[in-house]
Amino acid sequence: MASQSKQAASNPKGQKLVIVESPTKARTISRFLGDDFKVIASMGHVRDLPSWKVAVRAENDFEPEYEITKTAKPIVSTIKSAAKNASDIFLATDPDREGEAIAWHLLEAAEITKPVQRVVFHSITENSVSDAFDHPRQIDMRLVNAQFARRHIDRLIGYPTSSLLRKYVQTGSSAGRVQSPALRMVVEREKEILEFIPHEYWVINANFSTHDSKTFTASLARINGKAIPRPGIPAEEQVNKIKLDLSNGEYKVFSLNEKPSKQSPAAPFITTSLQREASNKLRFDPDRTMRIAQQLYEGIDLGRQGAVGLITYMRTDSPQVDQSAIKETRAYIKSRWGEEYLPNTARIHTNKKSQAVAAQEAHEAIRPTSVKRSPDELRQYLKFDQARLYELIWNRMVASQMADELGVTATVEILASSDSQTPYLFRKSGYTVKFPGFSTLYREDTSEFSDEEGNADTQERFPALTLNQELSCTGFDPKQSFTKPPARFTQASLIKALEENGIGRPSTYASTLSTIIKRNQVAINDRKLSPTPLGKAICSQLTNHLSNLVDYEFTARLEGDLDEIANGDSEYLEIMRRFYTPFNESLENAKESIQRISLTEETDRFCPEGHPMVRRFGRTGYFIACSQYPEHSYIESEEGPTNIDTGVMCRNSGCGGSIVEKKSKRGSLFWACNNYPKCKFT
Repeated sequence: MASQSKQAASNPKGQKLVIVESPTKARTISRFLGDDFKVIASMGHVRDLPSWKVAVRAENDFEPEYEITKTAKPIVSTIKSAAKNASDIFLATDPDREGEAIAWHLLEAAEITKPVQRVVFHSITENSVSDAFDHPRQIDMRLVNAQFARRHIDRLIGYPTSSLLRKYVQTGSSAGRVQSPALRMVVEREKEILEFIPHEYWVINANFSTHDSKTFTASLARINGKAIPRPGIPAEEQVNKIKLDLSNGEYKVFSLNEKPSKQSPAAPFITTSLQREASNKLRFDPDRTMRIAQQLYEGIDLGRQGAVGLITYMRTDSPQVDQSAIKETRAYIKSRWGEEYLPNTARIHTNKKSQAVAAQEAHEAIRPTSVKRSPDELRQYLKFDQARLYELIWNRMVASQMADELGVTATVEILASSDSQTPYLFRKSGYTVKFPGFSTLYREDTSEFSDEEGNADTQERFPALTLNQELSCTGFDPKQSFTKPPARFTQASLIKALEENGIGRPSTYASTLSTIIKRNQVAINDRKLSPTPLGKAICSQLTNHLSNLVDYEFTARLEGDLDEIANGDSEYLEIMRRFYTPFNESLENAKESIQRISLTEETDRFCPEGHPMVRRFGRTGYFIACSQYPEHSYIESEEGPTNIDTGVMCRNSGCGGSIVEKKSKRGSLFWACNNYPKCKFT
């Protein structure tokens, strides 16, 4: 930062100043712009609401109290100095509401009074950057005000609600506009699982053989013309009756049906679909995905080519793709796979839910800046995780413009006679791929969302059959199963649920999930999310006393209100008042009616000084602590004592404490002074 200040101070008068957020982005676009431009990184937001108070005065038309952050003061000074000598000033922050707000804050913090120009590019390549500087615009205050409203509403919700929860649940409790509905989803899913009562059911499979000994299996689908109710036959007794009734049955092919089918490729990635697929295919959590995507967007050093942005902007809810990129992709497909893998016309992917906002903010899908840069060619320049994520994005984009997968779904029905004259119908379906199309390169992973009871034999093929052909039944294979509760959310499936309910925006999901996990409201075990006792207690308090905060429709409507501001259909103050009045009323009511939920339980243990021990819930789960805490900080694990006095005096002069044996969070032993935190000897 000091070297940056020195460079800016020696800036020749008349040089053009460009301000971006990150040093990597600054280095990448500096190479494209040349010596006539000086590029400085603001290191993100330079102003923010102070962390120690709400700082949004609702009684004064929601006036915010912004201040320059401590870490940003040197860079603001650098920008202010550079702006004095600059002939032109360009604000090139990210192409979204957050970037627009950063640009506005830069003007205010650096007290820039000269005319400034806003440039926006969705990929950091020479052509995109050059085109952006050829078409500058003014700061869009609609986007700025939409970001202000989001930030101010989050502060007005988060601070007073979190304070209430810390008082009536536990220290460290927190709530938020998107965070709390996400927690509610996890809590309600867990409740469904705990309350679920499994029911037995049976599926009867019959093994058939043709005259030339070709075999296949089909399942009983109808009895006396009526479909077997889902999920199957309810009891083994009924299964045995059916088997007995069919013991002398005769079997013949009742119907044959072949139906051509096709499957189209998925659209290029938007933020949420990228997070889900990276979770399913790469086992990346959303935070990790977005961090790596940011690196690919801002620029990677490609040797002699220098730093180049490899993907377009990664925070978007629009699957649209620029026509030049579509044309380049189709040309690549034709050259690599041939004409048959190319549909007659280019595919146009749209997302109607986001069209209004996407049109305003001009976003497009997450894609490679050039499909000519294949994953294999770039692997030598990329770190392992960067290469994996780039390949995922590249494959998805190329596949999105490829031909459909073509196949044939064949279904055979076998009619069985019985001793009781009741007709039974067995059915078998199989799917055969005739032309792989896009699936030769990429197929979407639906493992997080598919039915665990899914039909595992849908890809099986069966022998060639003819209508009325007689078959032999070589035996029955009844399968007992039990209905299963809904699966726990993964981070990927929770993002999908939030998206489907219109809660939050793509740019918020990674931080939302990170928050509820880091604050110990939700635990992860084998990639599955479950609520902690703290999470359940918080959700209970919010549901009973601040229900609109965890109401899915209330939160979704608020997202729509923010979009109205971005589109110019509503004003900042109008939306703030529409939100704040009902929320503040419910908050005041909650303060009157809320009762404390305790996560502390009595035990039959006593500490070395004879005080009763209690079971508490903390950051690492439950532990046993002295009831006189914090005056007496003796603790034990649930398995037994952890602070075992060794009888050895502390080596720090004047301390007077003794050394105790402790156990770390990871289970390893260490020794420390019992006067911690006053004495930190270990």
